Amino acid sequence: MFGRGAYDLVDFAMDKWYDQLKFELDDLDLTQIDLVGRLKTGIKTRLSYQVPYQKHWPSAMALGLHPYHFSHMVYRIHKISDHIWYVAGDSSVDVNWYTKRASLSAVYSTTELYMVQDNSKDYRDTWEYLDNRLNNMLSLGHMSGSAQNSAVSFSKGLLSMATTFFPESSYREQADDFEKQKEKYRSQKSNNDDRQSTPTEGDPSDPVIIIEKEAPPKVKKIDDGKI
Repeated sequence: MFGRGAYDLVDFAMDKWYDQLKFELDDLDLTQIDLVGRLKTGIKTRLSYQVPYQKHWPSAMALGLHPYHFSHMVYRIHKISDHIWYVAGDSSVDVNWYTKRASLSAVYSTTELYMVQDNSKDYRDTWEYLDNRLNNMLSLGHMSGSAQNSAVSFSKGLLSMATTFFPESSYREQADDFEKQKEKYRSQKSNNDDRQSTPTEGDPSDPVIIIEKEAPPKVKKIDDGKI
């Protein structure tokens, strides 16, 4: 049932929260607020679901950064951004469709990272941070940037998450251990190869044993049916 261990629980929660987000946002009338307000409502609604589990959520985020789960986590974040833009009224069909979702995914991931470290009352600092990021994203110069720049922004957000949950010191320790194990393996392999390639020298005084092949048995000639 849980073939991927603890990540299956995280995946289940994110799937459930995505369905809940769609249900709540589709039921809201957001036409009376500006674009920043609509996008903020979407992100704030989604992040509010994980507040009861905030103490353990950094571990869940760290699981998502594992190489086996990373692509799936990026897909999850993209789905969230896509639906928030849809509810916000986005109707773009050109390259801006990708640019907007990559940019909002970057805002979402960095806000989530900020939130798990926020100790302010009711996460007031987190929502202020979200306001600033959204205003920056929607600035004329930023939204007219290329899809590549948006992807870079999203990558930087994920990199910030990675460096937070996996400090550089831990990477160095793992790298040092890996190099030690690799050197140990090479040394053992080299010794084994030397043993196999070096002939064993015997004592000259040892007797030489000659094994003669046994001659095949003679077969009597059959002549006119008689032996």
